[in-house]
Amino acid sequence: MSLKINGGVFRGISLDSPSGTKTRPTSNMLREAVFNICQHKVQNARFLDLFAGTGAMGLEALSRGAVHATFIENDRNALACIKKNTQKLSLESAVSILPLDVMSGLKKCEGKTFDMIYIDPPYGEKDLEKRSLVKIKEILLFLDTHLTQETTWIFLEFSSYCKEDFAQIPLTTLRWDQKRTFARSDLHIFKKI
Repeated sequence: MSLKINGGVFRGISLDSPSGTKTRPTSNMLREAVFNICQHKVQNARFLDLFAGTGAMGLEALSRGAVHATFIENDRNALACIKKNTQKLSLESAVSILPLDVMSGLKKCEGKTFDMIYIDPPYGEKDLEKRSLVKIKEILLFLDTHLTQETTWIFLEFSSYCKEDFAQIPLTTLRWDQKRTFARSDLHIFKKI
């Protein structure tokens, strides 16, 4: 898959991605849709990219006017790509890279707030999705009381074959807002109540 920045000051610049199938970059169509939905929020935003992979989501946010992106990723090959892509765009001073599993990374971010959070756990295989569902619930429950502010939007990318009703997760300060489907991926949006 050819991976390029879709919009903003770095539009059209190619990004590196790890070889193999372990990292599945968000499609160009879905990235474009996310930033169309939140185009009024991205300027000066602080962006948190969970399961960051290549870093494409956070780098796209920076290209479109975000002031900082934090990447949480623990795969060595993906981390190398994030660093390489960040250097290619000369964005080292605008990023934080946490080489940790997502929950450890989130706990490391305690005390910070983010305007936009993107969650893109592994999916595409049944067993993988079962494990990811457990993590998604844990992440959303953590975010419900940490790292968010009144205006925070959370995007969750997951398999469109998953029948989980994310609106039923017992959140107190966040609410499931909507779902949009893009081929085999669903985009769920959560907002503060």
